[in-house]
Amino acid sequence: MNQNIKRKFISEENLKSEISLVRKKKKIIALSHGVFDLLHVGHITHFNSIKENCDCLIVSITADKFVKKGPNRPYFNVEQRAYSIASLDNVDYVVISNYQTAEKMISLIKPNIYAKGPDYKDNKQDLTKNIYKEIQCAKKYKSKILYTSDNKYSSSYLINTHFNKFDEDQKIFISKIKKKYTLNKILSIIESLSNSNLTLIGETIIDEYIFCDALGKSGKEPVLVVEEKNSIQYLGGIGHISNNISNFSNKIKVFTNLGNKKNKTVPFRNKFNSNTRIFNIYKKNSNLNIKKRYIELNNNIKLLGVYELDNHQFLTKEENIFLSKIEKNINSKDTILIIDYGHNLLSEKIINKINKLKNKKIVNTQVNSSNIGYHNMNKYKNVDLFFINELEIRHEMKDRLSELKNLIVKFSNKNNFKEIIVTCGQKGSIHYNSRNKKFTKCPAFGTKIIDKVGSGDTMLSMLALLRHENVEIDLSLFISSFAAIQSLESMGNSKSLSKFELLKSIDHVLS
Repeated sequence: MNQNIKRKFISEENLKSEISLVRKKKKIIALSHGVFDLLHVGHITHFNSIKENCDCLIVSITADKFVKKGPNRPYFNVEQRAYSIASLDNVDYVVISNYQTAEKMISLIKPNIYAKGPDYKDNKQDLTKNIYKEIQCAKKYKSKILYTSDNKYSSSYLINTHFNKFDEDQKIFISKIKKKYTLNKILSIIESLSNSNLTLIGETIIDEYIFCDALGKSGKEPVLVVEEKNSIQYLGGIGHISNNISNFSNKIKVFTNLGNKKNKTVPFRNKFNSNTRIFNIYKKNSNLNIKKRYIELNNNIKLLGVYELDNHQFLTKEENIFLSKIEKNINSKDTILIIDYGHNLLSEKIINKINKLKNKKIVNTQVNSSNIGYHNMNKYKNVDLFFINELEIRHEMKDRLSELKNLIVKFSNKNNFKEIIVTCGQKGSIHYNSRNKKFTKCPAFGTKIIDKVGSGDTMLSMLALLRHENVEIDLSLFISSFAAIQSLESMGNSKSLSKFELLKSIDHVLS
C-alpha cells in the first residue's frame, strides 16, 4: 500500500490521541460518516465541499456487518471502501466504524463540523431516523451541521443498475414491484400495520445455543469431544414471532404455555416485548420447550441438537380454562395466527373451537424431528392462509417427485384452504389462490446466511401482518422475503425484526 495512503488509516484506539495533535494546531476538524459502497463523483464533490470549510477531513466508514441495505450489500468490503476513500487527496484520515450509527464516532472525534450529503437536508427522508440521533449528538459537542449542496448521486442506484448480483428471476420480480408500487406506497403500508389486530396461539420454545470448541475424537471411543465455552438462550417459537410482529403493531395477543405454575417463567415472560398481552396457559405436568444446539465456536457449525420438549396433554380443567380465555379475549376483528409445533398445546377440542370461529385464520403447522409420524396438517378447517414449506407438503402428501404446483392444488382441494404459501428455501416461495386458481412466485433474496433457524417464522410474521391488511400478494411476498433476510443474517433468534432495517433494505433495492 502507498505510504501516503497508509498513513491516513487510523484505528479507533489511536483516534483520540491523533485528533488531539490536530486540535493543538488550531485546525478545524470535519467528520463525514457513511457506507460509501461505490465511490462516485457525488462522493468526491461532497468531500470537496466539506474541505472548503475545514482544515482536516475525517471520514468514518461503516463496517460490513452494520450495512443494512439489502442483499448483496455492501458490494465492496470495508477494507476496499476505506482504501478508495483514503486515496482521495482531500481526505486526511479514514477510520472504520464498528457501530450502527455515527454517534460513537462523533463523541470520539468531537468535530467542529459534522457533514452530511444533500439527500439528508430533509431529515424526514432518513428512513432509519438515525439522523436525528446524530444531530443531537453533534450539537452536544457544539459541532456545526453542514449539508453539502452538490447534485445527488446514489451508490445504490449505480450498483442496482450496473453492478447488482441479482439473477434474472430476481430482477424481473423487482422490476414488477417497482412498476406497480412506489416507495412511498410501501412505506405507508408498513406504517399502517401499527393498528393490526393479531391473536397468536401456539407453543413458546426456548432456543439455547451452547458454543464450544471441538477437541477431537475421544481416545477410547468413536465420539466427538467438545469443550463448552458459553451459552445463550433466545426466545423462539411463537415468542419470536410475537416479538417480530409487535415491532410493527401495538395490538398483539398471545396464547401460549410457559410451563407449570411451579416453573420460574418470569425470565422468559420478560423476553416478550412489553406491548404484547400474554395469556399464559398452564399445564400441571408441563415444562418449558427447550431446544439446545451445540455450536462449534470458530465456524458456527451446528454439531448436535438436544431437545427437552413438553408433550403433555391438558387436564380437562386446564383445557376448559384455555377455551374460556379464547372465548373471552378474541374479538371479531382479530386475525388469528396459529403456530402448531406439534407439542400438544393445541388439542383436538381447542382446534375444533378455533375452526368454528369466523375470524380470518392463518395457520402454520410444522413437521419436525420430534413430532414426525404423530402430527398431521389436516385438522384445521376454514383456513384463509396456510403456510408450509416444500418438504412438509411433500411429507404430508407422501410424494417426493410430483410437480410442486400439482401437489399444492391437491393439498388445497383436500383441505379447502383459500390460500397456500409454500416456502422452497433458495428457490423462494410460491402462493396459490384456490378461488382464482392463480399462482404467484417470489424468488428468495437472502445471500449471506449465518443461520437458517427462525427465517421461516420471520417471513410468516410479516406475511401475517400484511395479509391481515389485505395487501396484494406479490407485495406481501416481496416485503416478507426481505424480512426473512434479517433472520438469515443473525444467529438463531438473537434479534427480532427491525422495521427500519426492513424499510432501508427495500429502499436501496428499489432505488
